[in-house]
Amino acid sequence: MDYRETEQRAPLKRVWKGMIPIELQLAASDAIELLASAVLPEPFQTFYMLIPRVGYLPFISGKIKERWLDPMLALSGSRTPSDQIGESDIWFEYKGQALKWHYPIGLLYDMLVSDVHRGDAELPWSLTLHVRKLPTAKIIAQPNGQLMRDMFMAMIKEADFIRNGSTKRVMDLAKSDQMQFLDGLETHSYEKYFAIHSILVPTTTVADSRAPLSSASSTASNAQKNRGAMQPKAIPVRFYMQTAGSLDDGSAKDTQAAGAATSTTAGSSNSNSGATKQADIMQFHVSQV
Repeated sequence: MDYRETEQRAPLKRVWKGMIPIELQLAASDAIELLASAVLPEPFQTFYMLIPRVGYLPFISGKIKERWLDPMLALSGSRTPSDQIGESDIWFEYKGQALKWHYPIGLLYDMLVSDVHRGDAELPWSLTLHVRKLPTAKIIAQPNGQLMRDMFMAMIKEADFIRNGSTKRVMDLAKSDQMQFLDGLETHSYEKYFAIHSILVPTTTVADSRAPLSSASSTASNAQKNRGAMQPKAIPVRFYMQTAGSLDDGSAKDTQAAGAATSTTAGSSNSNSGATKQADIMQFHVSQV
């Protein structure tokens, strides 16, 4: 990788390195069930963690269980063994809003907390951790790392199809490359992730894109051929927008499967005017030729 290509990747690397500090507290109802008390023993009242904006909540659940929940249950003499709490039991809440675990962490924070226009921020981000009563009407069931990896790979195939008209680039990856790609995402390893990302989304260098028109015909022909192979048929874009909904809002509908419904967006701002201020998130896709 030459200097110019490294310079091109600098903003991407900066986005990748973005982190959010979080502050976790166990839900009182879960604490009572696990420990027979809503007050957690010292020093387990609060758990702090620094998590990547580009990551997903299921990828941090295992660490939270290992570093916080398991020691707390062991040292408190709880009658609930730690192996009775699985990774798929863990879910997160923010001010009555069950966080959709298959959305990027940074997206959730920006949509629910941060106000870019006012510069407001809540740091650390204070979340409530639950290990019981997963609200399957609000979020997808079985939040775990493997399911998140499968869902992410499905999104990559979808983007590949929009970009290139087929999923050939993804399907041609060796199994070891797919594993490295997903391991890089889960462990937040820039090197692992982008080594495979560069295969899926190859880019022309600055030098290639600025090649003089007076170059030899064979060189120009080859360069044009290479650039044509890299030129996307369409640009995959995913939009997220806020709609009303919270754990206490029985009328709010689950919006996880609101895929390509662009018509829904036209009425969403009006139909939700009287609903709770807690934000749910709906997604849809747009491809631009």
